[in-house]
Amino acid sequence: MELLEIIKKIDEIFKDETIRNRYVDEEDGFIKDEYRNKDVAFDHPELESLLEKLDEGLCGEMITPQGQADFFKMKKLSQMGGELCINFRAGEKDSFGWLTGVLQTRYFNYCYG
Repeated sequence: MELLEIIKKIDEIFKDETIRNRYVDEEDGFIKDEYRNKDVAFDHPELESLLEKLDEGLCGEMITPQGQADFFKMKKLSQMGGELCINFRAGEKDSFGWLTGVLQTRYFNYCYG
């Protein structure tokens, strides 16, 4: 499944405020830590699988083979995202560059890398 389609599906799920309030931290917009733990059951049938695909897709496509952020692909995906308001930023970084990246959308933020 294409990365943009995965993001669209997750965005559509989190459009529902009840679901968003359960899974997304109100203050920082990140998926709550307890739901990044594989031992916690999701009550939405597709969400766990979509988040796994999102992580695989972001790590596989937004990071170059040399381990650097792929700004070209980030910009392209942001432009293709339209109303999803896709943006990328550094999570943690050091003198070598980004250690983690953050995908930001209108309904959630996701840290990867």
